[in-house]
Amino acid sequence: KTLTVAAKIADTGQGLTKGVAIDDLALSTPQADLAGSVGLALAGRPILTADLRSKSFDADALLAALSAAPVPAGHPAPPSRSAAPASAPAPAPAPAPARAASHTMIPDTPLPWPLLRQDDADVNLAIATLRRHGQDTRAIALHLVLKNGKLTLDPFAATLPQGKLSGSLTADANAATPPVALKLTAPGLALASLLKAAGMAGYASGNLEVRADLHGAGVSPHAIAASLDGTLGL
Repeated sequence: KTLTVAAKIADTGQGLTKGVAIDDLALSTPQADLAGSVGLALAGRPILTADLRSKSFDADALLAALSAAPVPAGHPAPPSRSAAPASAPAPAPAPAPARAASHTMIPDTPLPWPLLRQDDADVNLAIATLRRHGQDTRAIALHLVLKNGKLTLDPFAATLPQGKLSGSLTADANAATPPVALKLTAPGLALASLLKAAGMAGYASGNLEVRADLHGAGVSPHAIAASLDGTLGL
């Protein structure tokens, strides 16, 4: 409801099957607004380009509105499982295969490195205010570039409810053991808010300054953390 969209749509000069460009995009709902341009080129190696900005994006309200949306007319709701005839009970689910017990705090699940090798992207995003879980994050800015399996996120910056945060991230999905490098600066994070978000409210208070220049390599977060090196200051 109350959705307004305006845009200019054109092909990239080689027909719509080879790509599309959306310019002068202006989308507005009571929960969010979005403006900018988006392009998708499919001739050769696919590449997504975007330059998007938002004054206000209430993710809480938007997700709530989507979850409460009625089923459109002419699109019947999926049948209820309880509607199955009693004479044809659903078979019992097969037991899940046993998994080895994991005692690691950082998951050892492989990251989706193959996806980074498939397509390219160049995305700029700026959000003045983002509301999520009842808290506002302001001045979000990021520039993501993905080219030939190499990912660069530089910069990424935001003013969290706990304080300012900025940094950069690089990764190379082409290597058998992908290298990852992270730089992070946070001049003053509210420690009490950080601990509350981590479920440890009341343990400490004050301001925390963070400066990190770290690098590691691995196919999973656990492997990257195990090889971590560099400098960290708190």
